Amino acid sequence: MSVTNSVNLIGRIAVAPTLRTVEGVDYVDTRIAVDLGYKTKDGERATTFAPITISRPVPKQGESNQARRFLDWADKGALVAVEGEFRQGNKFVGKDGSDRYGEHYIRVNNFQILETKASAEARRAQAAKTEAQAPVQEAPVEAPAPAEAPVEAPVEAPVEDAANFQDLAEQAPVMTSHPLDVTEDDLPF
Repeated sequence: MSVTNSVNLIGRIAVAPTLRTVEGVDYVDTRIAVDLGYKTKDGERATTFAPITISRPVPKQGESNQARRFLDWADKGALVAVEGEFRQGNKFVGKDGSDRYGEHYIRVNNFQILETKASAEARRAQAAKTEAQAPVQEAPVEAPAPAEAPVEAPVEAPVEDAANFQDLAEQAPVMTSHPLDVTEDDLPF
């Protein structure tokens, strides 16, 4: 069996992308928030923040490269799909003299922005509107207890684009069940 180092992720950009150039190579670094598909004990959606890096040689005058296109088109909150390889950071010597490695990251080979310009602008406008209208709270407000009865999701809203789909996915009811009782002996690794 052949082992392949291939990673495919879909998520929203959690940190504004930054460009750095080292020895004739452009590096764009950011993190994407990837939904893990379940909720935590606290009722929050489980999310991981995957560090990604796009690296390409610095383009000649008037040319562009994949790293700079990503920087131009993808901003914080944009829904993106990335395909790449899992990499380990560079080796270095720690303060105690032992060998250490930098943070693991995804080296992106290909990416795709999964929202239209119109939906991105609508998302930005909605975020600005929400920030402007957010009331200032003096003391924390306790959230009401979750309802035990199942709730039916609205079905009349059409899915027009990825941003609308994400909004519908967040409104969908979550099936609750009893947590699994798993010990380390039950795990295969």
